Amino acid sequence: MKTTLMDGSEIVGNYSYQSGEVNKDQSAVKYQYIDSIRGIAILMVVLVHTMVGIQNLDRVTDVFAKYCQMGVQLFFVASAYTLCLSTKNRSHEKRPLRNYAIRRVFRITPIYWLGILLYFFISYLGVYNLAFFDIRNYTALNLLANFLFLHGFLPSANNTIVPGGWSIATEMTFYLLFPMIFKFTSRFINSYSKIFLFVAMGIIVAQGLVQLFSWNGLYLANNTFLYFNIANQLPCFFIGIAYFFYLKLGEAKYSWYLDLFGCCFLTIACLLLWYLKIGYLFSWIPVISSLSFVFLIELFRKNKGLNIRLLGEIGRVSFSMYLFHFLFAFGLDFLPLSWRSYGVFSLAFYFLLVVLSSYLVAKISFVTVEKPFIGLGKKLIDSIGR
Repeated sequence: MKTTLMDGSEIVGNYSYQSGEVNKDQSAVKYQYIDSIRGIAILMVVLVHTMVGIQNLDRVTDVFAKYCQMGVQLFFVASAYTLCLSTKNRSHEKRPLRNYAIRRVFRITPIYWLGILLYFFISYLGVYNLAFFDIRNYTALNLLANFLFLHGFLPSANNTIVPGGWSIATEMTFYLLFPMIFKFTSRFINSYSKIFLFVAMGIIVAQGLVQLFSWNGLYLANNTFLYFNIANQLPCFFIGIAYFFYLKLGEAKYSWYLDLFGCCFLTIACLLLWYLKIGYLFSWIPVISSLSFVFLIELFRKNKGLNIRLLGEIGRVSFSMYLFHFLFAFGLDFLPLSWRSYGVFSLAFYFLLVVLSSYLVAKISFVTVEKPFIGLGKKLIDSIGR
């Protein structure tokens, strides 16, 4: 069994947390749950964007669907965790930092640049009558910021060139910080108490930055520039790193029922904060949801029966699905309003339709763009010497 990590590397068989090496002969810990978690994350994101075009949703469905935007935070937690796995596994490389940079570039850049060009032409042709596809957004500065992945620091470019592109900017910024953070944590974390301290440090730093930017005129509420920024989202990545070290130290023995309770309890806490509709509280919702996702990942890690093949298949192409599902989710506006007015029934039908359409396009994209460039990055590393 192969599982592809965020950098395009593959884990074959099972991973030994203590040694940081792949062991094909052991059968202790399978990695199917990584793809399953990515599958859940992208399905959550697709759901929240599909529900925008649906009418007459009941209160419970509406709140649940909107909360599914936290699928991005699930991606962040999973990304940080798998990046730690990959880095630990490659600790033997002579030039790990250079190789790390090459893998990041070849993993993210080609498909994202394709997304920039695609959405530019769609906006130029005026296919969608939505703010996301306003050709006036495509200024030279905004385009350059997106091509260089600096749009997380420029409000006008942050989420206006590629729908959902804010998360790519945030993740790429984290990629720049990760080698330094991982080096520090590898030396610092040697106990459960230090795992807690590390997460607390991340939250304190993030809250300090949020307050600093707020005092300088940036308003924090759901889906604002400051909400999207790495300053606010940093704890999500810290929690993913902390989860890796939790397992590396040897996880505490407890029933998966506690994981289920922890996930549900923290999710309810997030929904209550959401219900209060206080802008500043949205700086805490990503943190609490990320903690709930650690319990969710543990559920899938401990219960192999949850890792169904279809979910894993969706997870393996989740990056392409993320970039291209907007074409179908926002395309619901072309359909008669009467077709979208049956509440949860309409949502269920069109959600499945958008997922299927997005998956088929993503599968093509994965085979023709993502995988070849990941392979090209590997060849480049091999040719210049590891």
